[in-house]
Amino acid sequence: MTLLALTRSPRHGGRRPAHPASLLGILLTAACLAPANAENFELGACIHLALNRGDAKTVLPALAQAGFTSFRDDAYWAPMEQQRGQIEMPARYRELESAVDSLHKAGGSPLVILDFGNDFYDHGSQPVSPEAIEAFQRYVRFVVTYFKDRVNQYEVWNEWNTGFGTYPPQTHGEASAYVKLLARTYATIKAINPRARVIGGSVAGADLTWCKEFFAAGGLRYVDAFSVHSYTLFHLHSNPEVAIRILDSVRAEMQRASPGTQIPILITEMGWPTNQGHLGVSESTAADYMVRFLALARARPWIQGIWWYDLIDDGTNRTESEQQFGLLRSDLSQKPAYAAATRLSRMLAESSSVRSYAVPGDSYAVVGHAHDRDWLIAWKLEPEVRGWQEGTAAATDIGTQFDWVSPQLPEDGAPILWERQKGSWVISPMRAPGSG
Repeated sequence: MTLLALTRSPRHGGRRPAHPASLLGILLTAACLAPANAENFELGACIHLALNRGDAKTVLPALAQAGFTSFRDDAYWAPMEQQRGQIEMPARYRELESAVDSLHKAGGSPLVILDFGNDFYDHGSQPVSPEAIEAFQRYVRFVVTYFKDRVNQYEVWNEWNTGFGTYPPQTHGEASAYVKLLARTYATIKAINPRARVIGGSVAGADLTWCKEFFAAGGLRYVDAFSVHSYTLFHLHSNPEVAIRILDSVRAEMQRASPGTQIPILITEMGWPTNQGHLGVSESTAADYMVRFLALARARPWIQGIWWYDLIDDGTNRTESEQQFGLLRSDLSQKPAYAAATRLSRMLAESSSVRSYAVPGDSYAVVGHAHDRDWLIAWKLEPEVRGWQEGTAAATDIGTQFDWVSPQLPEDGAPILWERQKGSWVISPMRAPGSG
């Protein structure tokens, strides 16, 4: 994700992440906690080991402490084929491979992106010619064979709809051309690893027009899941309910194109930057938005995974939005969103019967059940959003049994967590005990 133009999607103190020695124990605990009746849902974060930003010994404990059982990273084509027709795993991917190995052994599930062009084919742009598509398949075969059963999730390209990966830079990639590449890639992956989940779309900004074109071109025949990056940064307001409303629209169009389809939607990028200035929000607002988005998304059973963008800030420039999407700062100190994720991620991922309700005062209540306990997250829309139809999301259920929360909700949109204890609802800290 890179902030290039309006047509593109965007891509402190506290405790440091757990020591690497505890990684496997933490991850195995997280992987084994889910009750038998928990719905299929995965939480992860985007990392940048393929760009040599960090190392596995730093990234994996940070993921584990936050309760994430997956990460998303690229396996770029160009570094693998630096001589035409010769493909090999470059040394620069050593940390990425180490992270894949460790997460797989711990019971987690890495998500690898197959993406971006190679200068030997179609001028390094999106592969659309027969020669480039065939060359892309050789690269895909190499990657899937190399990782074998260590990777069972592959996303085909990243934000094709915006022209990402084109040279010279373009602002749009045709859906029909993408489907042509996807169809070949789906068959290639399945022939080598039939268990692998092929994820297609990777749509920047939930581009509804492009989604319709993708569905019309038959793209749903070649995916096990459809991925969306539902950033809201260029909307009138950036509240998370906007993103949920758009996702509902994407789901409705998917159902119209393929009635009764059970293909899930994955949010493989989502987040808010905490930079100062254009597009940035405060660190506390980013945390509140994350909780609200996760709660509403979790109440939609057709959303089966979210990968937060991203785990660690990409730089220290406080005025550059692209460098400030992390849940952790560059020095690994925690932002409020990381502490909230640590407190809530396992609860949300392992919950069953999650439902959302509209309550008086332009408010939401989301309820679920995890670890033999009922929980409730509720919040009130900010004053500037109330009455803005595009900034509200539909509730999944109807009822008045949670209307009592409304008078207790703050006006600034901050969510509150309750847990039922001995038959009564008790406010519970949103942050994990002991977090910074």
